[in-house]
Amino acid sequence: MFFKEWKGLRHVGLWRLFCTGTLIWAVGCEDGQGDKTVSEGDTSISAPDVRSVADAAAADTGEAPDARLPGVDVDESDAKEVGEDIGEDAAGPLEPTACNDGVDSDGDGLVDWMDDPGCYGPDDDSEEALEREQENGWTTFDPSSDTRIVYVSASQGDDENDGLSPEAPVKTIEAGMALLRSGYPDWLLLRRGDVWEEAIGWSDRSGRSAEERMVIASYGESTARPMLKTDGETALSLCCGAASHVAFLDLDFYAYTRDPDSPEYRADAEGKTSISICCGAGENLLFEGIRTRFYSSMVLQTGEGHPRNVEFRRNVVYANYPSPGGGHSQGVYASHIQGFLVEENIFDQNGWHPDIEGAEATMFNHNMYLSGGSDLVVRGNIFSRASSMGIKMRSDVTGDYQRLLFEDNFFYDGEIGMGVGGNTDEPYRFEDTRIRNNVFLEMGKTMPTGRDFAWMLELSDHRDLVVSDNYFLHQPWHTNGYGIYLHSGTQENVQIENNFVYDVQGRGIWIDSASGWSDVSVVGNTIQAGNLEVPMIRHRGPFEPVYYADNFYFTGASDDAWFRVDGDRISYAEWLERSGEQGSSVQEISYPDPERRLGDYNASLGREGTSEAFLEEARQQSKFNWRAEYTGSAVNAYLRAGFGD
Repeated sequence: MFFKEWKGLRHVGLWRLFCTGTLIWAVGCEDGQGDKTVSEGDTSISAPDVRSVADAAAADTGEAPDARLPGVDVDESDAKEVGEDIGEDAAGPLEPTACNDGVDSDGDGLVDWMDDPGCYGPDDDSEEALEREQENGWTTFDPSSDTRIVYVSASQGDDENDGLSPEAPVKTIEAGMALLRSGYPDWLLLRRGDVWEEAIGWSDRSGRSAEERMVIASYGESTARPMLKTDGETALSLCCGAASHVAFLDLDFYAYTRDPDSPEYRADAEGKTSISICCGAGENLLFEGIRTRFYSSMVLQTGEGHPRNVEFRRNVVYANYPSPGGGHSQGVYASHIQGFLVEENIFDQNGWHPDIEGAEATMFNHNMYLSGGSDLVVRGNIFSRASSMGIKMRSDVTGDYQRLLFEDNFFYDGEIGMGVGGNTDEPYRFEDTRIRNNVFLEMGKTMPTGRDFAWMLELSDHRDLVVSDNYFLHQPWHTNGYGIYLHSGTQENVQIENNFVYDVQGRGIWIDSASGWSDVSVVGNTIQAGNLEVPMIRHRGPFEPVYYADNFYFTGASDDAWFRVDGDRISYAEWLERSGEQGSSVQEISYPDPERRLGDYNASLGREGTSEAFLEEARQQSKFNWRAEYTGSAVNAYLRAGFGD
């Protein structure tokens, strides 16, 4: 039996199911090339069972299922056989959404989520492009009156077609790009589920304005991103030009000859960048919903020119590693972008590959490496298993990085969570920085480079810095470790406040003071070392520039070794005398569930209880398989809740 209609329900999101075995309904599944296979199932399964089967399928495939089965009709009496207790008998008929009802609701000539980029998916109840908060966090677009929409399909296209309708697509991306007009809000739509062995050489094509962008996105009934398989070439190159007002959405860049699990893997395959912007000073660029795998790096700016207003959102950057023979490798490298949003991405295992000879982790490779710029926002991301640092921040001269916000990110494993201090000793290289509500968990767990240390947050040469409400958790291994380290020759107007350090070996907070400092405060922090016999604060240098107050302390160390000042281990009473701290207290605090780890969180979602299983699920995030529970913000909330927050 084929069903697209059931108890009066047509084309609704209820029908998004997978081919994973025996289901109630016949279900259309992608075979990777956009073709369909159909299977028929057992009518004895109840509707709640169907939901659980579909959920299990999502874990296996990582791609959301199709929301409707086009071109299939069914007698309503057949549909009633599969469950009389569901539908209008239970709660009345469910109405289809505006993006899943077969109607051009906004009059732009594009119908439903399959063909209208004004829809974020089948659950969207407006075909009109709205603000992100009304679009499940996604960016949507409406065509302008003069937008040219070009369709490209590797499986159904022909470069002899005009490419101006889904029924007559061109075949190659090169042919589609030739139809775009720079300076116009034209769209290039690639058919979802199709695969090209082709790269995009973008150069300097631009849209009309920030409000009327050129858009490179996708169309079709599949929910699998269009895939570009590349071998020894950059997947998307914007070199050398000044492309502006362009959105790149929902693409899959795959360096297939560098994937050790691919039958086409070659040990000598050269690593290239997945995306490269170089020698250009464009503006208003959006990269959203993109997945990249097995490249050497992603370079979002190098060379001359400072791009402005770049947004990098909800992308998956996985397993970048060096080319044969060595060289540096980053998940993302960016230099001197003026206005850079990095939001809700997954950066996992970049800068190295544990299974490839010659791709070993080094101190030079990181999940994200940012060098100079202004107006940076890094929010809600996952940074996991980096070769060395989750985020490396570089600023070489005074004021080279200004107005920075790092908020609600999750850092896991690697050697260093975040370093905001390299690479010179020039004064006040970072100005106006806020680091708040981030969680750092189990840094140094696997020792990727083989070095036995774990540094969570390192800070040097700041003017106007606030570090607040961050959690530094569970690093019981390395004595060369800390939660927060503040050092260098210049620090001015710095507040370290309301942070939480728990079960961290080495020292909780390390203040390496200097005579050039002024107005530094360490206030209201909680440091609970538990059974670890470690000093909670290490202070070196003059006390005059640093104000300590209202901190909460406990450690398993002996009474005469709770703190360390210069080279001396001292008691709490002596600490109060030497530091002048007021309002502090000593107490071992009990928490609801302080031993939570990443695997525990995945188990709480009904999945396998390992960190690896969580990260595998997180890497399956996409526009049509977006799950809030696999974001950095959700992990952070779970870990904080273990401490009653």
